[in-house]
Amino acid sequence: MTSTSPEFEVLTLTILMQHAGKLLDDRLREGFDGLGLRRSQGRVLHLLESANGVEQRWLAEMMKVSAPTISGIVKRMEADGLIERWSDAADERVSRIRLSRKGRAKARAARAIVDEVEDALIAGLTRSELRKAHQLLRQLRNNLDGNPPGPEPPVDEIVP
Repeated sequence: MTSTSPEFEVLTLTILMQHAGKLLDDRLREGFDGLGLRRSQGRVLHLLESANGVEQRWLAEMMKVSAPTISGIVKRMEADGLIERWSDAADERVSRIRLSRKGRAKARAARAIVDEVEDALIAGLTRSELRKAHQLLRQLRNNLDGNPPGPEPPVDEIVP
């Protein structure tokens, strides 16, 4: 008897992570769509919540995107009134960015969506499993990229 279902590719860690990443992206996109945001804009709002008044270049580095890409994201967000941009007093070639009042409110709403997705993602994990997941994912990321995108607290501070 032959099976009519397709043969499945061996689920390597790469394929499994790619699939999990796609599911995660889909959940975030769905939540952010309800706020009228793109995923990239949600990420900018999150970064500016903790580091307001930063250089545009820093945002590009943190998001691992090119200067033209971050420029387009910032222009759209500025036009939507989510952020304010100005030239640095010491070097007018440098653009600094901060959340506007509207942006702070939108950032809180985006944070609630991220928290909801995070809760779904870690459902059923013990603290020990969650710590180990953080450690393993950091190691996998470092194996591919070499560096975290900015300062990173110890896992024990994230998962006490």
